[in-house]
Amino acid sequence: MAGSLVDSDSLLAVDVGTVTTRAALFDVVEGTTGLSPLAMPPAQPRRLLKDLGEGVHRAIEDLQLITGHKFLGEDQRLIIPADDGKGVDTFAATFSAGPAMKTVVVGLLNDVSLESAQRLARSTYARVVDTIGLNDKRKPEQQIDTLLRLRPDLILVAGGTDNGATLSVRHLIETIGLACTYACRRSPRCALCREQEYGRGNQDRLAEPDLLPEYKPQYTP
Repeated sequence: MAGSLVDSDSLLAVDVGTVTTRAALFDVVEGTTGLSPLAMPPAQPRRLLKDLGEGVHRAIEDLQLITGHKFLGEDQRLIIPADDGKGVDTFAATFSAGPAMKTVVVGLLNDVSLESAQRLARSTYARVVDTIGLNDKRKPEQQIDTLLRLRPDLILVAGGTDNGATLSVRHLIETIGLACTYACRRSPRCALCREQEYGRGNQDRLAEPDLLPEYKPQYTP
């Protein structure tokens, strides 16, 4: 990806899906960011899934026809950065072909950390299949059985503040750690959405967890 999403005046975004590849242009006009109509070529043949570049190229060509904006040069390559009214400043691509990532969200309170973590999960190509929190009526062994049955791809752990309820978080993480230990085929990836003190004492209870230090739960009354 070239350029900065903050400083750029134009962004070409492409999503490669199982059925279609979609393209859209975000452009700044008189200080306001606008979104062009989506370009979605007809359902792509199976062969295009073997050559993703061809599907992306078709979507960009369709977007050229819809917007009247020229994105491709004479060599059929994307013009980047924008020059003389042609091309774009930034290009971004996402890949949504295939099943969504099964995700279990773990946190303290339903209306704070759990809700925030679910919003975080849903901002990605993920499907939340279960949540575990302090108000969960299930016993730890029942939670472990559920995790082993669901076989999630990702467990997203959130909650706690510096010098906060670290003991409660520790109990939740111990349950997650046991489920990962008992997983027969493969363990799910674990991500800790943590504040400094919260994650420091708990990350060693999970095998190679991913740390998301910039994430802070937000409470919306």
